[in-house]
Amino acid sequence: MTLKDNYPDYDESVANLHTVNGMVLLASPCLGCEKMFVSNPNHVPSFHNQPICRECVEQANEKRAEMGLDPHPIHPEAYEALPEEELR
Repeated sequence: MTLKDNYPDYDESVANLHTVNGMVLLASPCLGCEKMFVSNPNHVPSFHNQPICRECVEQANEKRAEMGLDPHPIHPEAYEALPEEELR
C-alpha cells in the first residue's frame, strides 16, 4: 500500500516541497511543588537549572511583594511552546 492508496489527493511531485515545523516543550517537575508542567526551555524561570511552574513563581512574587522586594520576572513565553528554530 502506498501513500497514494491512502491519500488519493497526494501529489508526489510536490511532496518534497513541504516542510514540517515543530514545537518544543520541556516537561518537568516543578522545583517548588514537584507537579509536572510544560514550559519553554529558553524562558522558564528556574533555580540552579530546575524549572519552576507559574503558580509557584506567582506565590513567591506575592511573598516578595509583602517583603518590599521586586518580583521575579516571568517571560511572556515562559509557559508556551518554543518554535524549533529558536531552540538553542
